[in-house]
Amino acid sequence: MIGKGVGAYPFVRTDIDGQPRGEKPDIGADQFSADPVINRPLKEADVGPAAVEDGGRPVLSAPKVEWERK
Repeated sequence: MIGKGVGAYPFVRTDIDGQPRGEKPDIGADQFSADPVINRPLKEADVGPAAVEDGGRPVLSAPKVEWERK
């Protein structure tokens, strides 16, 4: 549902497509947006030792994680 997201998640700035979330986020992983899609599904050529590096795409990673040592 468009603009119906609830809760404050300041670390979630983009959706699964790499589009900005904005002030009123949508419910789910995909924000309704006319902005260009930055992230896309990986192809076979995108992974492995022969993969070509694409400097125009951001690296997908988890937000900063601090591990608890016991």
